Amino acid sequence: MKLLLTLAVFLFWLPTLSAQSVSVSFGGGQGAISNNQIALKSGTATVQASGITVNETRVNSPVSWSVSPDGSKLGIMKTNGGISYTLLDHNGNRIAESALEFFNMGDESIAVYQFNDGRAVTRDNIANFTFFDAGGSVLYSVSNSSQSSGGEQISQLSADPSGKTIVLYNPVISYGARTGSRAQLVLGNNNVREFFRSDSRKIEHVHVTNDGLFISVLVAGGGEDRVYVYDRFGNELHQMGIDSERTGVTLSGNGEYLTAYGAGRVQVFNIATGESVGSSSSRTTILYGEYIPRDDIILAFGGDVSGSTISDASIVAVHVGQRQIARSDLSVSPSITKNDSFYLNRLSSGRYRLSGLNQDLVIRASF
Repeated sequence: MKLLLTLAVFLFWLPTLSAQSVSVSFGGGQGAISNNQIALKSGTATVQASGITVNETRVNSPVSWSVSPDGSKLGIMKTNGGISYTLLDHNGNRIAESALEFFNMGDESIAVYQFNDGRAVTRDNIANFTFFDAGGSVLYSVSNSSQSSGGEQISQLSADPSGKTIVLYNPVISYGARTGSRAQLVLGNNNVREFFRSDSRKIEHVHVTNDGLFISVLVAGGGEDRVYVYDRFGNELHQMGIDSERTGVTLSGNGEYLTAYGAGRVQVFNIATGESVGSSSSRTTILYGEYIPRDDIILAFGGDVSGSTISDASIVAVHVGQRQIARSDLSVSPSITKNDSFYLNRLSSGRYRLSGLNQDLVIRASF
């Protein structure tokens, strides 16, 4: 009888001894889709060089496209004797179509950034941006030119999924023998605020938190890589040095924690103290990482990128307090969407949704 009781107790506790695991499924209950397809809120869009198709709607000759982070809208810039902007919903219904002036059809810097509510921003050339309302009408334009005589790289845009906080930045500005950069907030028509400028560092990455409340700027050069943290109005809150070879940063916990990732490593810091919270390594390049303080878990997505395809893709989950790690290799090779911004949302305890690929990943971590 004593032996049976001991065995029963052992069997009761056995599942908890090897409980750490991470599993990945596809958002919306869909199966895997091909790399020329983009998962929408319902159904998919098929993307080809000759056209983009959603249900029975086809838009020919696309030069740039963008799916809103929630998959409900699809913005497309196309050629039709000139350049025009088309807005579709996830069922393929045309919401708006606007002819755009002063565009060079051969300009490879043309891009569109689509937000959840239907608003959009187009990059008209290397430094000019046009803002649209949810009905597809032009609101205003903003120039992000640094006016440097030495030239500059193509301006970039970073924003939260709802487009509440929008940052335009020059990753590299040439000042003769020196290389600098700058970033500014778009507050409205003819209302921009420069909040970061350097004459000796280039911007590697800009991240706006999902709620639009905080901005992080990762810069390299000048002998040390640094991260600057700002509120949504561009007021500097913190700055700190980090290891080189980090290609991106994210903020979490109401701006309390910073996750730096790149190469094969992810690190988490308490911003106020600068102390390390936890870290992990991966055999593949880490493309995105974030710390979820409510669950004390670090999530990292990695793989080997070739063009827009990610091979050997995997998710790594680390429970910081329990010092446990779990890994899941994806059975497919997902692709990065046109404007490669990742967004991680916590659905519930141990359950998360990663957007920014051609198909959302639903991640379940158990420790």
